[in-house]
Amino acid sequence: MHRTQNPTGTAADTDGLASVTPADILRGASTYILQHGWNRGTYYGGRVTDPFPPACVVGAIGMAAYGNRNHLYTTDAPADQTRLFRRALDYFCDYLGRDEPMCRLTGDETTDLDLEPSPFVWNDDPDYSAAHVVIALANAAKDWDRTHGGAR
Repeated sequence: MHRTQNPTGTAADTDGLASVTPADILRGASTYILQHGWNRGTYYGGRVTDPFPPACVVGAIGMAAYGNRNHLYTTDAPADQTRLFRRALDYFCDYLGRDEPMCRLTGDETTDLDLEPSPFVWNDDPDYSAAHVVIALANAAKDWDRTHGGAR
């Protein structure tokens, strides 16, 4: 660039790479479950040596953010990947709280108040299928795009 030319972007964005958003991670998690399968009860199914095991919703978000099954809540993960994972998971939980039942109410007010809204409880609901989880992830991604200025 000639020194008299006005730059079109900020100096921090000179590499030309688009930033990854929580919506990108959520779409990646949706695709991951479509391609590799869905799991209940644990982050990952299959064998420990499987590079791309079936995953629960949190495990799939982790695979999309980290690219492997080794880092979900560990301190040795790269900070930028950890931030992506946590932002996407936080947004997904927020989406569930607004748009999806996170756990079924029992009708007993004392019990219902003690139920902790959790993506783990939501993922393990016996009435849900892999298709439901894939659609919820995709809808959460669309919701993020809608509320944060749209998809690129």
